[in-house]
Amino acid sequence: MCGGNKVFDPKDDHPCSSCSYWNDNFSGSFPHINRKTNLIAVAKADHTKLKALRARKRWPHAVYSSFNNTFNADFGVERTPDELKTDKLNSGYNFGDGSKWKGQMPGISVFYKSPATSIVYRVYGVFARGLDEVNGANHLHGIHSVARRTQTAGKERS
Repeated sequence: MCGGNKVFDPKDDHPCSSCSYWNDNFSGSFPHINRKTNLIAVAKADHTKLKALRARKRWPHAVYSSFNNTFNADFGVERTPDELKTDKLNSGYNFGDGSKWKGQMPGISVFYKSPATSIVYRVYGVFARGLDEVNGANHLHGIHSVARRTQTAGKERS
């Protein structure tokens, strides 16, 4: 099972636009993904908000709420109250201290359930800029010359 953490704070009326873009990206490939694994999205917002968002956006994959539990913190995509006080992230989010993030953070985890023991293992996790590799639209932007151009000292480079 592939689970993507989506940034949607319970206090907010709308999710992070980038996280919504990620879910939109998976919609077209969902039938292909779903042949070999289950794809879900998890967010901190309550289930009512997530269910309404899923219906409005027509996402084919399931959405689950991590409201009132430690799922996000357990998998390193939400800062704990102690981490927020010290402005340090103990889990080493994306190989850094995570100080740029003030609450929830994007990430994808892959889980495997052993048929012999029924134990669920987290076998892969990717965060922040590491997520770019999983998004087909980002790959197309990356290989397109116009999208790669930057401004340097008044000259355009690609």
